Order: sequence, then C-alpha cells, then structure tokens
Amino acid sequence: MPNSKTDRKNGSLKSMWNKKSSALGNENEKENNSKRIKLLNVTRGLGKAHEYDSIATNEGRVITMEFEHMYVVNAYVPNSGQDLKRLEYRTENWDKKFGQYLKSLEKMKPVVLIGDMNVAHRTEDLHNFYSRPEFPNLPMSLEAYTGVKQLLKQAGCTLVERESFSSLLDLGFVDTFRFFNPEAQGCFTYWSMRANNRPANRGLRLDYCIASRNLCVDVDAYGDNKKKSKPGIYVGDSFILDDLDQFPSFSDHCPVGCTIVGN
Repeated sequence: MPNSKTDRKNGSLKSMWNKKSSALGNENEKENNSKRIKLLNVTRGLGKAHEYDSIATNEGRVITMEFEHMYVVNAYVPNSGQDLKRLEYRTENWDKKFGQYLKSLEKMKPVVLIGDMNVAHRTEDLHNFYSRPEFPNLPMSLEAYTGVKQLLKQAGCTLVERESFSSLLDLGFVDTFRFFNPEAQGCFTYWSMRANNRPANRGLRLDYCIASRNLCVDVDAYGDNKKKSKPGIYVGDSFILDDLDQFPSFSDHCPVGCTIVGN
C-alpha cells in the first residue's frame, strides 16, 4: 500500500484496487473511461482514529471514495474464521469501529456501503432456516436454531454476528435490498462451491448495499410512500445479480448493487 492515501486523476472516476500491504506491495489502478462522476478523494482503512488496528489498516479491508454528494465505502468485513477464532474481534472490535467510522463520514455526507459483510442477517438470508415449520417467522434468538445448531459454530451465521449487524443498522443505516424487497425469499449472494450448493440454491446472503437512512425515502413505509419527499439524491433500486444464465460466475459469490438517483 502506498504512503499516500489520496488518488486523483483529472477529477475523473478510476477503478480503485485495495490490496494487503504486507503481501502484495504496490496497488494496481486502472483508469476507466467514465468522466461523468467526479471522484474527489480516496482513503483506505478506518481512518486515523483506528490506524493502530493492523487488520483494518493492513489487510485491504476498506476503501472509501468521496464524491460531491456522498461517500461510497467498499468493505470486506473480516470473517469470524474457522472455529470462530476471530468472532470476538469481529463483533466486539471491528463492528464497533466500523460503525464509528461510517458515522464519522455521515457527519459530512450520506454514505453508501457495499461489499461482503460476512453475515447472514435475517431469517430469509440463511437457506438452513427454510425447512423450519415456523419459517419465516423465526425470532432473532437461540430458539430459531433448533434443529440447525451447527449454525451456531458457522462464521457469518451465529446469533452474535447477526445481532451485531442489527446494531450497525440501528445507527441509522438501511439494508437497501430489504428496503425494496422486504419479503423476498431465496435471494442469496453466496453458495458453497465445495458442497456444490448453487444448483439447489442453498445459499446465504452475505453481500449488501447499505445506505444512510436519508438516502432511503420513507424508510419506515413501503409502497407508494417511497415517492414522497425525495431528497436531492436517493437510492432508486437495489439488486442481486444471481441469474447464472445472464451473469455467469466463477466465484462462490455473486455481484450486488444499487442505483443512486439524482434530481
């Protein structure tokens, strides 16, 4: 990773790549042809307040792009790991610092966060829960894990990780896919290749587009109220590109995204 934390090229949008400083050395940046969006600044990590955190600083986990009206943060949240060795760090350290960082950005401009959050948040986001008789009306509690106790030891599926993600959203952020698709089922972004789970759609939703609440119009209501009192910019749609016929994939994850609309 270079010493400089700012990258600009004539004010035009570039493709930004974030790499682990300890292993891969210099970053690779490729300029694209887009001149429509002015990129003001690029930073890496969780800011000066958390530079001492080697995982946040050295593993290429977070890259933040500043635009005129918003910040776009791309993140690869640390996996809790095999045997949940990083679970405590992830929920008691990373998640809290990450929330603080996002809120610090939000004091200046709205934030859009996109990436692998490494957590399946709601009941509908874990294929394992679909066989439960009470599905989808399962509580966010240990009771929901009856019959699927193995999930309590599986990174991204534990109750503490799911509750921690709820705490992040409670800071004033919105899961945009659920905003537009509150009752959607069978919509996943990750499938185990080792278990060949994709053909049967046995997946998890681990990848998200999260946005500041003020970018999601009337966040507490759906339907026609979405058209009420739109701000200058707002989230117009959120999607998962999971159709293999249209979007062939050689990864165990599929792309996700959202559209930002400006008046």
